[in-house]
Amino acid sequence: MAAVNIVKGSGSAWPSRVSTVNITVKDYSGKVLADIDKNLQRIIKESLDVLEKNIKVETPVDTGRLQASITTDANRVYTDSTEYASYVEYGTSKQSPAAYMRRGLQISIEEINNIVKSL
Repeated sequence: MAAVNIVKGSGSAWPSRVSTVNITVKDYSGKVLADIDKNLQRIIKESLDVLEKNIKVETPVDTGRLQASITTDANRVYTDSTEYASYVEYGTSKQSPAAYMRRGLQISIEEINNIVKSL
């Protein structure tokens, strides 16, 4: 917190009475930054949860292994336990692309925008 005191006294350029003006400046930048960080973390977590849910809904199911392998961490939605995830997403010469991640993302955009707007 910073404070400024201005005191006018009885000098030749000042009137004979004494006036005091107190100005106090409070620094809330730490709280503002903490609130921004908290809100960003909430947006990221909720957005990733929405993405994971919608990608799982769009994932084609044969054995369920691919769908079960989709998960999130602090900053991404991923699957790393199935070696064929990219083949299902992008297709092969013998299989059409399922585009489950891209469709899940597209479906999630409106929900994520609503999360951001809710702040």
